[in-house]
Amino acid sequence: MKYPEIIRLDIYSTILLFLYVMAAVVVYLLGLKALIVLAETTLAAAILDSVIYKIRKRDVTLRTLRKALITSALVAFLVPPGTPAYAAVAASVMAILSKHLIRLPKKKHIFNPAAFGTLLASLAFGFPISWWGSSVPALTWFLGIALIYKFRRLELPVTLLVTYLLLSMIGNYTGFSMLLENMPLVFMSFFMAPEPITSPYTRNGRILFGVLAGVAIFALGFVGRLDILLGGLLLANLSVQPINMLLKPKINAPATIEQQQSL
Repeated sequence: MKYPEIIRLDIYSTILLFLYVMAAVVVYLLGLKALIVLAETTLAAAILDSVIYKIRKRDVTLRTLRKALITSALVAFLVPPGTPAYAAVAASVMAILSKHLIRLPKKKHIFNPAAFGTLLASLAFGFPISWWGSSVPALTWFLGIALIYKFRRLELPVTLLVTYLLLSMIGNYTGFSMLLENMPLVFMSFFMAPEPITSPYTRNGRILFGVLAGVAIFALGFVGRLDILLGGLLLANLSVQPINMLLKPKINAPATIEQQQSL
């Protein structure tokens, strides 16, 4: 059965397309300030990534810049509209630098770049994490489910969401409606936590990662200053390498998306 060309986009092109669809809708609702933040983070990420690729004598094309564009869109969704340009640009720059500098062997960065850069910039410049990209719940749910279903990564966001839900109900029952209404958590679970490079290779590894991320997010709720979603995700990122070593994929298994496409 042949599918339309858009259905056969690879994971990075699909994520970028979905993020820009969300951006178009939310910018329409929020106005020019949201568009300005998106433009600032996009330009900063694209320029810096291009410079780094040139220094490393690599080709600079739209395809090679897709991952920087994804990162910049995620950063924009986290930075409040109206934030000074220098702070938005700094968040995007820190995100790109973390991808290139804080790495393991085989070109694998450790932390989700958007989470790392935005959280660091938020602490440095004092702006709150806004999560305005998740302002349209129906769209966030629809595109999020479509994304993880298409690339068969359902177990990670489901495990993360269920773990957090169960922990949050201990001693303070809030019901399933809490999960449906917590759109920043849903957005992070669908669009950030399953990032190929900073999540485990195997299905069992992703299940364990989802549990750890849910626990970390819940635990940080007792800390205070940090954004619990970004902080929890970054803490969970530290577990990826040990999980991959513990739950190695079968030697003869087909190459995964992560092994085929390194960032």
